[in-house]
This record gives sequence, C-alpha cells and structure tokens, in this order.
Amino acid sequence: MSKMVHILGSIHIIFSIIVSLYFIWGPKSFDTYYMIYFLMLNLSWICFENECPFSYLFQLLENPNYKMGDNTELEDFKAVIGVNATQILRQFIVIAYFVNLIFILSRASSTSEKLIVGLVALTYFMYIRVLDTKTSQYKQQSIHLLVCTVALAYFSFGKL
Repeated sequence: MSKMVHILGSIHIIFSIIVSLYFIWGPKSFDTYYMIYFLMLNLSWICFENECPFSYLFQLLENPNYKMGDNTELEDFKAVIGVNATQILRQFIVIAYFVNLIFILSRASSTSEKLIVGLVALTYFMYIRVLDTKTSQYKQQSIHLLVCTVALAYFSFGKL
C-alpha cells in the first residue's frame, strides 16, 4: 500500500469519527451546516452507487480498472485499521449519524424543520438497513434520494 493511499484512508477515518460525534460537540447554531453536509454525503453515496467518494478514490488508486459500486466495503478503513476494527467503526458511525439526526430533531425550532429532519432520519434508517441486508435497493434509495434533495433545498435556501 502506498503512502498516499494510507494517508487518504487515515483522513477518511479521522474525518468520519469527528463528524459522527457531532451530537457531543455540535452547537445548535451548526445544525443547518451539519444537515447540509449530511444530506450531501447521502446524495453522494447514492450517486456513487452506495460508495463514499473517499472510498471510491481509494479503490481507484489501488486499482485503476475499478468499477464504481463493485465493492461497497470500506477498503480504505480496512487498509489502515483492519477488518474487525472497520466493521465496528462502520457500525458506530452509522448509528452515530442516526443519533445526530435525532439530536438535531430534538432541538429543531419549527414544525417544518422537525418534519424534514424526521423524514431524513426515517429514510436514512431504511436506506442503511437495505444496504446492510444487501436486498433490492431501488425503492428505498429513490425515496431517500427524494427526501434528501428536498431537505437539502430546505436547509440550503430556506434556513440560511
């Protein structure tokens, strides 16, 4: 593994941990920015065939012939911290992202914001569950795509 690949994997891990712990360090004034980040992240997962752009870049650096979506495992995490630690960290991050949404929902000030964040949390849960079970994703992915797009418009233009 090249040094660049190891650095990329390490950055991805550190950034993921920091963002997943938003419920610990994030002030209410940052909720809109967190939601914009989270929604863009989820939209990128859908556009990258259930891969994080960091993981896809890692796969391309490792194998220039890699086809997007062929391996949705966090290979960059595995290369840095190993298989078992990657599985544990992935589960932690997925749960922490959901906790972050509930945290933001609990301090949302308007009914429309509560509705939007609640729908995002619900469709995120459904989307991740489908990814974990490796079942047909089209319906859940489409619903999550629609909800994330509407929520991104709301937080980007309605809130700022």
